[in-house]
Amino acid sequence: VRGQRAAGASPPSTNDAELISPTETIAATPARRKQQRRRSASPKRGKGVLGKIHARLNTNNSPEASLELADLLLRLIDEELSGSAAVKLKPQMVNRVLSAGMKHGSNPEFVGRLDSVMKGLEAIARMDSSRNSSRKGNGSSSLPYDARTYSIVAELWGGSGIANSQHQVQRIVKTLARSRQADAPTECERILRMMKERNVELTAACFNACLDAWAKSGRSDAPRKAEDLLVSMQQQGIQPNFISFTTVIDCFAKSRDVNAAQKAEEVLRLMQELDGSGMPGVRPTTITFNAAINAYSKGPNRLEFAENADRLLQEMKTLSDAGYVQVSPDRITYTACINAYSKVKMNRAATRSVELLREMEKLYKEGGNDAVSPDLYAYNAVLRTLGNQDEGYHATEAESILNEMISLHKQGHPRIKPDVLSFNSVIRSCILHTKRSAKDKQQALKIAINTLARIRSDGGEFGVKVDSFTFSYFFKACAALASVQQLEELLRASFKWCCNSGSLNDRVLDALRQSASPELAQKLLGTSKELESVMIDDLPAEWSRLARSNKR
Repeated sequence: VRGQRAAGASPPSTNDAELISPTETIAATPARRKQQRRRSASPKRGKGVLGKIHARLNTNNSPEASLELADLLLRLIDEELSGSAAVKLKPQMVNRVLSAGMKHGSNPEFVGRLDSVMKGLEAIARMDSSRNSSRKGNGSSSLPYDARTYSIVAELWGGSGIANSQHQVQRIVKTLARSRQADAPTECERILRMMKERNVELTAACFNACLDAWAKSGRSDAPRKAEDLLVSMQQQGIQPNFISFTTVIDCFAKSRDVNAAQKAEEVLRLMQELDGSGMPGVRPTTITFNAAINAYSKGPNRLEFAENADRLLQEMKTLSDAGYVQVSPDRITYTACINAYSKVKMNRAATRSVELLREMEKLYKEGGNDAVSPDLYAYNAVLRTLGNQDEGYHATEAESILNEMISLHKQGHPRIKPDVLSFNSVIRSCILHTKRSAKDKQQALKIAINTLARIRSDGGEFGVKVDSFTFSYFFKACAALASVQQLEELLRASFKWCCNSGSLNDRVLDALRQSASPELAQKLLGTSKELESVMIDDLPAEWSRLARSNKR
């Protein structure tokens, strides 16, 4: 047919076309032949086993058929782990096979295979995760199981009557809670209800795992659900412990409720009240206070929230000095408090964050308290506070702290290795000094230039590479501090570096529009278009290769 068309002949008539079978027509194309060869070379094992599974699912009328389904599923798992399966396991099919085991009661032989099934499925998930990470996010991340899978397995164990079934159900609840599956909290609650119905002993650990699932869910209703679950524990005669209450506080800390911090502290005060009344196992710990402080650090960008976090820190110090060592502040406590100040644009916040850092250093150096020794997160929180200020002059202090970090790391402190956030925060601290004296402005500009240069000179030692924030902050610092002549020279050099590193994105492009004159920006971008109409896709792809890679 192709030959006739190439020669200018008309397409064949219907009668002519009928002489060529559909198979022959398709097979005549080279692409189709290649596809057929690939199919003939691909393994058929997985498809054969899958076909048997579908057949047994349709005729599952005996306990023996259910056992065969479990064995076939284990075969499929083995084949996928060995890389020889032609199909990928999906949660829907796995759940159908497992649900088949419930048609004839929780057959102990069927249940006995569940541990191997779940270990195999989790091994597949780990293998796929490893492959996807090596592809830098370009692969599929579908799991062979979901929250419902865990729920079905728990129900099978709960009704099996096997000696260790209670332990197995509790372990499944904990594993499901840690899985971060979207339906994990509701499935955990389903399992708890099933345990109660089947008289499987419920423990505080089971409820705590379910509370943890709510805390990790990120759902807006998580705090209310967690509080309801706490009440349900007490109604069923199970005494909550400090883990139960702490997890509820953590739910509030991770929620977006504007009143979350106050509610978190109310739970903390309830714990103290219950502890004072003699209830065992509910005394707050360092982790409890840290969760409450974290709730304040995630609250609105207001000084009162940071000061409330600071107030809880001071309370911990007082209790610790009085002999309650289980509430001694640690580096997480201090860092969360500094994080609360980092969101506040006031000199008071900058001053207090540095004071807290110095207090940590003193407790570590003079008292030998390694639990409060500052790490990268603590130093970066302080640098972020300094970089976030639009009052006062903080560039010199920020540079001094970065120098301190570099020196400490070279002295052998591995937890204080500067990263790109450290350098970027110093550059950012130079931006807002337009109201300063000419001398201060030139000093801030010098710090911004030196910090950018140090990423190239010292950054390799720490594995630091520039990113889009580096250049957007630097462009803005130059615009705020440099003379007209300095500005053009600095923007030309830094923009070239930005493009060579592949860091150009919309953030950097906006910073360039704000910092350079229209004429200079057009020259740098190599375009005569109006700046507002220039898009990243209009520019060489090589300039933004890192940004494009991150999007993928």
